Amino acid sequence: MTAQTTHFSNFAVLGYTNATLTGSYGVTMYDSDAPVDVPPVKGFHSGVGTLMFDGVGAYTASGNKNTDGVSSAKSGSGTYAVAADGTLTLSSTGGTPHKGSVLAGGSTFILASTSGQPVDIGVGILK
Repeated sequence: MTAQTTHFSNFAVLGYTNATLTGSYGVTMYDSDAPVDVPPVKGFHSGVGTLMFDGVGAYTASGNKNTDGVSSAKSGSGTYAVAADGTLTLSSTGGTPHKGSVLAGGSTFILASTSGQPVDIGVGILK
C-alpha cells in the first residue's frame, strides 16, 4: 500500500473483513429464558463449545448446553458478517441473532443477543 502524507506521524491500515474470523474459536455463552422475579429461578443456560469460521461468512457450531443442571449436545450453523469497524453479526436459521465486536487481529470476540432484552452474552477466543 502506498500513501502520501504531509507530516511525520504513525499510520496504520485498519479495517476488518469476514476473513478476520477464520478458524476454530472456543466459546462460552450464558443466557436465561425465565423471568428473574419468579422463584425458584429456572431457565438459566450456559454453553461451551466451538465455533468454526470459514473466513468468508459461514460458521458451524458444536458443544454442550447446560440448562438448569441438565447437559445436552448442541450443534448448528449459520452466517456471519464482520464490518470494517469490527462489528460482528451472527445469524442462524430459527435462532436468535447476535451482535458484538471483534478484537483487533481477530483473536477474541464478544456477542450479545439482539432481540428482546440482552440476556444472551458470550465470548470466543481463537484456539
